Amino acid sequence: MAYVYRHIREDKNQPFYIGIGSDSNGNYIRANSNQRNGFWKLIVSKTKYIVEIIFDDLTWVEACDKEKELIKLYGRKDLGTGILVNLTDGGDGSENLAKEVKDRISKKITLLKTGIPCPEETKLKISKTLMGHKNSPSIPCSDEKAAKISKVLKGRPLSKEHCIALKVPKKVKVIITKERCDNIRKAKLGLKQPKVICPYCDKEGGQAAMTRYHFDNCKKKNPQP
Repeated sequence: MAYVYRHIREDKNQPFYIGIGSDSNGNYIRANSNQRNGFWKLIVSKTKYIVEIIFDDLTWVEACDKEKELIKLYGRKDLGTGILVNLTDGGDGSENLAKEVKDRISKKITLLKTGIPCPEETKLKISKTLMGHKNSPSIPCSDEKAAKISKVLKGRPLSKEHCIALKVPKKVKVIITKERCDNIRKAKLGLKQPKVICPYCDKEGGQAAMTRYHFDNCKKKNPQP
């Protein structure tokens, strides 16, 4: 069977937490537990509190409904509607979660998934889901949408960091694979460079080397003193 309890702070004689439990041994372990959120612990660090069992011998569904009614009656501090430090609207604990709870759950999920490669099946499902989405990169932006984006961004002042980032050239790392090197070598194999003559020293040679060391760069054109 389930029960509904509340915690009352002795300094103000005021309820500050509503909860439910389903201890089979009748010791109300959940009601007396101190495994609570940060707001609850902050109050308990300042004052003693009383545990009061409001309803007992209920089914779990009945206990959830009663908890919801009481939380709605007293209101939640985090939402600015009352005096309770509950971070949900009660019941199974998933309705109207507080930001603190959402952030904690999100952090746990991130830690659990870090380093785990995404299965190919999941990648395929994500690809199919996003295919045809209005923000998908595969769908070109319409002229109307482009005009709206341009209108919103036009005249918007750029931050100092953004301006610096625009001035710094982006380094693009080009990776040349062995296969590509072999293809380039095969393509050039047997090709003869055209012969050219430097007009300043009359030396003849391949176009690539001559362009680098002669013509405008010829020593006879720019003799050193």
